[in-house]
Amino acid sequence: MLYVGTRVPWELHAAKRRKALNYDVALTKDQYSMFLERYDTERFGPGYMGVLIDEQSFDEESVKSMLTFALRKQLAQPVVVLLDTGTSDVQSARQLQYLARGAAFCVSSTVEYEELYRMLEMRVFTSREREHVDTLELGGVQLIVDVERRRFEIDGEAVEPWPKSWLLFSALYARRNKLVTADHLVELCDFTNDTDLRSHIFRLRKELGKAKNMLRTRRSVGYGLFATTTPG
Repeated sequence: MLYVGTRVPWELHAAKRRKALNYDVALTKDQYSMFLERYDTERFGPGYMGVLIDEQSFDEESVKSMLTFALRKQLAQPVVVLLDTGTSDVQSARQLQYLARGAAFCVSSTVEYEELYRMLEMRVFTSREREHVDTLELGGVQLIVDVERRRFEIDGEAVEPWPKSWLLFSALYARRNKLVTADHLVELCDFTNDTDLRSHIFRLRKELGKAKNMLRTRRSVGYGLFATTTPG
């Protein structure tokens, strides 16, 4: 596991001493970025079960940017955010932001690290055994969603969307067959404003190509991804 933070929790250190798990440390945001630039996915994959970003070591925007960077690098390992203390409402809001940027899940600072390590192992091994692929269909057009690789396939043609497009697509995909308000999408995907959102909707619609009719706009209400879903 790669721990990203300026302080190693003593519980994590104790678990390593008990040989219950192993980890390396990246102390700063820049070191984390350099690590991902240096190690490609194939070399990084076998060596680590996942990445643990300690929110207590960084501000919220830094955590978001690190998650976005991992998404852009198409990191195969799950990225977990270790949440700082705070009220449940504040934690829930931050958790939604992190999940929208590709975090596999968020855990409390009171987590049992051996249990977290087992969760990461299970997730990695499961994803290797079975790819998470769903198929959306509308009007005879098939859109295959490959969650692990963060891409989709339209009538046999693979498309790797721009990272921000994938964030927007993921937010709509998680709420498919429902309208999502513009304000909610701006918050989930960290767009600057409604105009910024509209420009990314336009881009995503172009990337969807033949499947663009799945992305619907209800003026003054919001946006939605509408199609029949066949789980993979």
